[in-house]
Amino acid sequence: MKVDEAIDKARAVIKAAAMPRRHANAEDAINLAYASGRQWKWLQDAPSGVRMLRQLHQVHDPARTDIRVVMDVISRNVRRTVASLKPTRLASKVFMRGQSAADLVAKHVYAGVMDEFYASDQQNALSLARWVHKPRCILGSAGIRRRIVTEGRPIQLALETATEQKPGPLNLRTLRVKWAQVFPWEVIRDPGMTQADPRTADEIVGLENPQTVAWIGRNFNKSIQTDTTLGQLMDTMDQIRRATGWTLSGHAADSKLPGVLTYEFWLQDAETPFWPWHLIGYCDPSKDGPDGEIQPLWFGRNYYHGLPVELLHFDTRVEGQRARGMVELMRSIQDVRNIAVSIMLRHIIEQTPKWRVQEGTIEQPSAALTNRSDRPIIFRRNQPTDHIPDRVAGVPGSPVADALWGGLRDEAMESVNLSGVQLGEMVSRGPAKAYASQVDQADLPLADLRKDDELAFNRLLTGTLVDIIDVSYRTRRDIAERELSDEYSVEQIDTALARPAAVTVREVRIQQEVLHPRAPQQVEDNFMRLAQQKIIEPREAFHEMNLQAGIVNDTRASEARQRQEIEIESILVGRPVSVDIFEDHWTSRRVIEEFGATARFTNLPEEARAAIRRHWAEHKRSEAGLEMFDQISRTVAPPEPGEPSPPAPPQDEGLSIGGAAPVLQSA
Repeated sequence: MKVDEAIDKARAVIKAAAMPRRHANAEDAINLAYASGRQWKWLQDAPSGVRMLRQLHQVHDPARTDIRVVMDVISRNVRRTVASLKPTRLASKVFMRGQSAADLVAKHVYAGVMDEFYASDQQNALSLARWVHKPRCILGSAGIRRRIVTEGRPIQLALETATEQKPGPLNLRTLRVKWAQVFPWEVIRDPGMTQADPRTADEIVGLENPQTVAWIGRNFNKSIQTDTTLGQLMDTMDQIRRATGWTLSGHAADSKLPGVLTYEFWLQDAETPFWPWHLIGYCDPSKDGPDGEIQPLWFGRNYYHGLPVELLHFDTRVEGQRARGMVELMRSIQDVRNIAVSIMLRHIIEQTPKWRVQEGTIEQPSAALTNRSDRPIIFRRNQPTDHIPDRVAGVPGSPVADALWGGLRDEAMESVNLSGVQLGEMVSRGPAKAYASQVDQADLPLADLRKDDELAFNRLLTGTLVDIIDVSYRTRRDIAERELSDEYSVEQIDTALARPAAVTVREVRIQQEVLHPRAPQQVEDNFMRLAQQKIIEPREAFHEMNLQAGIVNDTRASEARQRQEIEIESILVGRPVSVDIFEDHWTSRRVIEEFGATARFTNLPEEARAAIRRHWAEHKRSEAGLEMFDQISRTVAPPEPGEPSPPAPPQDEGLSIGGAAPVLQSA
């Protein structure tokens, strides 16, 4: 594919998708408004064809008949559902295509690469994995994309490898793989594509984002002169901010930085599937208009492993690219709730008795009759006789609003498959078995969402691993060795990087407990039941509770875990570590055993591993000595006053090693 052909396809899909995107973006604006509790808004078609968001403000004057009341239930249901879907950590398992010795070594290294990716604060992977669920529940769709960025400074190359046989700095920097957020309004797809997953039939998929000319100059070394400001390109975002009530410190449209619209497209090819082409370009609306020419910044083979965009959906539409969010499903129910409450409030005002006073009999009746619900009723008499002020009963209320209000709660919950048990209700009603059944039924819709998330995250993690190995590490072997040498040997790194990961990796699967995390109470109940049934020891149950959910049933054990982790690092740097007999040896040994099962321990020098094993043995001997001392103190009665002490039992020679001997001998 040539660059001109790619630009023509990109320009055609931008033009075809322009109007559907404007309508969808207007829907996004009103959904965000409802999700923030700022309702009583509507979409109005403007003469230009753009749909604008209008608002009917709340009126608090009881004399007004157009009073509106907002009883917001959408936002709390969104928060509850989002909290049920957010992962608390990231963990996965790597599957290889082959089972040879080289494949097993590569699998070993790849697993560590993914663990390092999750643990890196710079990547911010967990934050994005948690964040994506909120716009997904509100807007219906949201996503994460893989992006490749350059880090570091140009390096000085030798004479024989420099450009044009002259020494000089070449732009060989570290290519980092990171994640970035994707909002629905950024995605450009042909309107003829009617499936939520762009892999089904799309030939071209793009993303649109406003960027400053300084950003383009910094990343692509291209200077652009434009009269367009970044604020002029942020109309959609500014409309959303106005809709959600952000009016305190200015709008995005206030930005005066020079900017252009940047586009990034991935294209299919009839000869080479799997998204082989990648186009990056920009459009200057001040010169070419919003649907004008695309100036290329880069075009070539796709660096990424397939399509780097993964979308998560809430409620997929039939024959639609975007899904429906919770807000769209609950909007009509919310409007009826607000109407019912507004009617009820008006009836309260109208039912309140009012003063009736003859004109001219009282000066300033509004001030004199202070217990008013509103202004008094003033009337004139044809006869000169004065009328003493009295109270007039209000208009009788209507049962319609009460009837509406009574059945709306269940309707709202059923519209998004939410159950009261998910909101913490019905906890103490009925037997525990019935409650557990309600919990299982309530989790069914969430389980279906989590299954879709699992498939999307599997593709995302698989592409991330392949990109890290093939783009970042295989292009800069020195970077790979520097970042992996603490965990793996040079031979293992060479074996893992010998072949492209795109060829050797079959799939990276996210672990089930990541997408369905158990609450601390669930973890505690599960292990307490196992301990009561004598399936595991109580101490083991307490240890796993602390490890899996941070539940501290034994403060001493929790402190012992932290102390032992510090001692392991001290041993590895050559610092002496002593073992005291009164430590929690069981917990210390467990921490050492967990460390012994890691890749880091396997790749340590033999002398370092031997030091860790000796430290484990010291805890084992000290634990045995403490148990023997406790047994002796229980079996040997203390001497009577004035009688000699019994002879000390013979010492075990094995107890003379480590920290146990001095304590036992003194005892």
